[in-house]
Amino acid sequence: FFPAIRAMRAIAPLVVALLVLLPCMGQEIETIGDVEAFEAKVINSNTVFLVVFTAKSEDETKLKGVNVERCREVEGQLAAVATELKPLGIQVVVADIDDLGPIASEFNVRKRMLPSPQLFGVRARSAEAVPSKLFDKPDVVKAAVEQVLVENPKTAEGIYSKITLSLG
Repeated sequence: FFPAIRAMRAIAPLVVALLVLLPCMGQEIETIGDVEAFEAKVINSNTVFLVVFTAKSEDETKLKGVNVERCREVEGQLAAVATELKPLGIQVVVADIDDLGPIASEFNVRKRMLPSPQLFGVRARSAEAVPSKLFDKPDVVKAAVEQVLVENPKTAEGIYSKITLSLG
């Protein structure tokens, strides 16, 4: 009788961990591979995007000045962040700085700054930085994103869309 209770107590934390991680399993994070795809998907869309600029290269020369360890750490946290943001209609994608050099330059993203999460919540060519240090707590990322999007339109289901800025 007691060995069964001991066994249940031993596996209980594993079951809880599995239940917490299960929603994140299979969450595929898209990588945007070129400037044209970025323009079509992120800039021209009405969907709000959290784009995480990172460096995916294995080439030491291309990684000079990049905090590779931090990039990989944040990349590992993206599924949980995407799961947290999905009910808000916010898509999380990855952008390799080497594939999207002109876009990274336009939004002032430099290799020494990677990883650099940027929230595209307006239809203009503008983005708001979201601190990558928050990514270990997806609920805190969600709160930070909602704070930035406070003036964005939101459906009855809680889905955000981009604001169209007007002049004057």
